[in-house]
Amino acid sequence: MFAVLYEWREHMPKEDVAKVIAQFTDMGEMPGTVAHYVRTDGQGGIIITNEEPPYSRSLAWSPFLKWDIIMIAPVADVLADVDAYINS
Repeated sequence: MFAVLYEWREHMPKEDVAKVIAQFTDMGEMPGTVAHYVRTDGQGGIIITNEEPPYSRSLAWSPFLKWDIIMIAPVADVLADVDAYINS
């Protein structure tokens, strides 16, 4: 799984915000999207996805958004690895 954290680029004019909305309407959610939330401070959002976001997606959004893509796992899935590390 991946957490895709994004933030709006600073000082984006309203015209660019309109482009983002139009582009999102055309492209839709990222493949494998499980959840998509926006920050209530209006600064960006987070997408949880089962698939690594395609590079083409990042390119399409890079004029408007800053990205941070992080591999994530449920805690229960990694407890055995953590236990092995602690006890080695």
